[in-house]
Amino acid sequence: MDDGEYPDFQNEFQAAFDLSRRERPADDRGQIESLRKAGRFVVYLSYERYCRFTDASLGEDQIYIDDFATLAEAEEAVSECEEYQRDEYYIATPRVPPSVPKTPSNDVDIPF
Repeated sequence: MDDGEYPDFQNEFQAAFDLSRRERPADDRGQIESLRKAGRFVVYLSYERYCRFTDASLGEDQIYIDDFATLAEAEEAVSECEEYQRDEYYIATPRVPPSVPKTPSNDVDIPF
């Protein structure tokens, strides 16, 4: 290997891994999170993505499948999906703000 061929890396495998990481397409995490904030139950597929050159792990990808108003609907969709495919599906529950707002306490609130 020529020293000038991959100046930022010690070998061609590191350069290939970096290229694969930079070419990795974006997953649906942003869409899933925005639907959760909107109060939806989101069904998604999660899987490990690997470098196409070295087979090293690039991390986990999340792919949006569908969203539902209730947990029962989401669970039914997951069971239907898993009947036909061997993939593992997940349900992201809604992000709900706390029902009781936190109020600042003062010395009177402290029992001792």
